[in-house]
Amino acid sequence: MERVLHVSITNSLGNLALAGPHGGCWRLVDGAQNRTLGQAIEGMDIGAATNQLGSALIHEVTLLQQHSEFPVPLGVHFNCVPAREFTELGDAYAYTVLPNSKLSTPETIFKAQPLSEDMYEWHSQFPQYNATRRPVRKRGLH
Repeated sequence: MERVLHVSITNSLGNLALAGPHGGCWRLVDGAQNRTLGQAIEGMDIGAATNQLGSALIHEVTLLQQHSEFPVPLGVHFNCVPAREFTELGDAYAYTVLPNSKLSTPETIFKAQPLSEDMYEWHSQFPQYNATRRPVRKRGLH
């Protein structure tokens, strides 16, 4: 599956400073996560959709465009993508938006390492080993 998200954060530096560390946070509206990020399957209940998202693998995150009128660099953090840029104070970000900048050339923020055949096999069989369904052991085998 592929998803394209449009994220727009409009604010001033003063308002961001007053709002604290979460002042510039963007997230999907509660209840829209499964509909937006999950695979739409007719009749799927909310629990199944949540489990589906919980076992999803992110293969790549690409920034398509970016525009900033802020006079300072802004660190961008994704809770599902590892950081690759660090400040002198040790703050970690997936991407840094440069001051007064525009970007119209796509940039890869994250790309997962290719999985081995064993990992693909485990991932395809994972549902049978989750909390709701445990593997059946044959007698005499340990």
